[in-house]
Amino acid sequence: ITIEGGKIDEQRVLQILEMLNLMTGKYNESSSSEPISASRPSQLKDVIWDAIMVHFGDGTWFTSKDLKDILKRYYGIDVKLNSLATYLLRFYQTGYLDRKGSRAGRIYRVRSSPSQSML
Repeated sequence: ITIEGGKIDEQRVLQILEMLNLMTGKYNESSSSEPISASRPSQLKDVIWDAIMVHFGDGTWFTSKDLKDILKRYYGIDVKLNSLATYLLRFYQTGYLDRKGSRAGRIYRVRSSPSQSML
């Protein structure tokens, strides 16, 4: 792995290692000095759900692009939109999200009373 740029510090390297651990499923709680969240999610599904709850848990409507931007900005994870759409569909099918709109303009929000327990 090659890391380039003028602003490379210990924290950035730790974030990259944490992201690699998330991607390979080998998450180690000591790999970062700052937690991704209080619950320390270990799978991408958990990270996505955590981001949804933290940023949109109040019932705010959001798009898959909104979520992609949140994951990139706050979690340092770049997820393809089609992958996010798959996770959002699963959350919708299991009763954790409401959705409306056409395929091109679909929006989601956290359902106020999920039909079953999550994760």
